[in-house]
Amino acid sequence: MWTHGKLSEYDMQEDWSEYIERLEFYFEANGVSDGDKQRAILLSVCGSKTYKLIRNLTTPEKPSHKTFAELVHLVQRHQHPKPSAIVQRFKFNTRFRKPGESIASYVAELRSLSEHCDFKTTLEEMLRDRLVCGVNDEQIQRRLLAESSLDFKKALKIATSMETAVKSCRELANQMAQEDVKSECSATVHRVDNYSQRNQQSLKQECGRCGGKHDPQHRLLRYIDISINTGIFQISIFRYLSFRYIEISKISIFFRFFDKKLFFNDYIIIIMTFKLLL
Repeated sequence: MWTHGKLSEYDMQEDWSEYIERLEFYFEANGVSDGDKQRAILLSVCGSKTYKLIRNLTTPEKPSHKTFAELVHLVQRHQHPKPSAIVQRFKFNTRFRKPGESIASYVAELRSLSEHCDFKTTLEEMLRDRLVCGVNDEQIQRRLLAESSLDFKKALKIATSMETAVKSCRELANQMAQEDVKSECSATVHRVDNYSQRNQQSLKQECGRCGGKHDPQHRLLRYIDISINTGIFQISIFRYLSFRYIEISKISIFFRFFDKKLFFNDYIIIIMTFKLLL
């Protein structure tokens, strides 16, 4: 036979009433309405430890002699004795909303604490009062206290609406702040890029000595060494590179030499050579 859902063993750390609630939903889903069958399912799926506990609680009778409701009540009374209503009300009335806790979570916790407070018909009023007094938010509290007629549903609606509005405003503010930071960073990068380009352009100025474009702090200096030997006019060109002078070229010009005097055409050749090199 096809069944809906799956039943697990009862864990001693679990609330017994919650386990029975899940078991009752299983009965409803699978159409199990017979009391004897419900008892049999409970005793077969509860686990060995729980079955042993049930046997001890029903001694000297057998568990099969008890009804499903009686077995549930025996285990409930043993596992979770009914707490004092005064103690539970003290916990309820001293419960304040924690920092960062949502209104919905706070109200859910209040409902859980009110389970054994025995408020009966006054539950809604007690929840309203605890929400107003323990909301731990001055703006929400003032808004609730300003209402002349206030029930729990209205108080919960106002509190959650104000909480949502504050949260939305904070998200928008954070988003705008992030966009401002991004735009500022982009502008800063743009300014740095422009500065770098201008700096590189300024660094690469035309050199008055070599005619090239480079960093003025790292000029490629050149000088010319001229030596005149017999019949040879020799020009050596040096550049200051890597913190030392390096000879990069040498030109030798042959000319007519007579009585250690240069002819006019030789002067012309030397002058043209200087123009080409400098």
